[in-house]
Amino acid sequence: MKISGKYFFTFWILIFGFIIYPSCVYSQDKHLFELDNPDYTKESNPERYEWEQEFIAFAKETEKKPENYIRHILKLMEINGESHELITYRGNYLWHFYTYYYDQFKDPEGYLYEKPEIKKAYLHCHISRSSENITRLWSLFGPLFTEIASPCLQEGRPERGYIQTLVNNWDCMKDTKNYGKKLDELYFKLNQNYYYGDELWPMLKPLMCKSNSKNGSVNFSYDSDRTWVYTFWVRRYHEGNADAVYTILKSLID
Repeated sequence: MKISGKYFFTFWILIFGFIIYPSCVYSQDKHLFELDNPDYTKESNPERYEWEQEFIAFAKETEKKPENYIRHILKLMEINGESHELITYRGNYLWHFYTYYYDQFKDPEGYLYEKPEIKKAYLHCHISRSSENITRLWSLFGPLFTEIASPCLQEGRPERGYIQTLVNNWDCMKDTKNYGKKLDELYFKLNQNYYYGDELWPMLKPLMCKSNSKNGSVNFSYDSDRTWVYTFWVRRYHEGNADAVYTILKSLID
């Protein structure tokens, strides 16, 4: 499983703590997107330039009522839907926001998919993952997320168990010797090749809790889910926002 580290973050943080935006300025401005560095000019690629300007204009309109955007995102994730399995949430993310669309958009020779799908990916990929912005956006939109997601945060709900598992795993990872070096090495490996359940376990073992009872209260049905609750932190550590994310996740279950 090759990591799309820079972009895979937002929606899984969204489902377990809504987070986003630029710079370390703590104001009440409810900006969501960083739009200062467009990918194209009229000269470089007229068609992509036209699309990108449309996406940017849409983003600026969206920022006028960011709460609606947040509600739309959570609706797409189906956090209050019938299925509560982690693999379903992950699948919803991949279906609606997988960054393959944006990668193709940035490639001048890449195939242009349907505009609505590229627009979703474009907006998603222009949300900053900085630790400061995660904290800032949580201070602004955390109450709204909690209001919408409250059914999933109750005792006995699997989603609460997913959060607890993530929190416990980060506690365990940080207790391991040279955990930063191990996380960096693992991130490098995961970005070089695709790995699956049986292949990942030996790589993750040095970062796992010694006691399985510390890994959370959820029995996962799929290897991809069992490994995700570890590789999640590999990505967060690489992005430099692991501690900020941990603080928010923990606040949801305390």
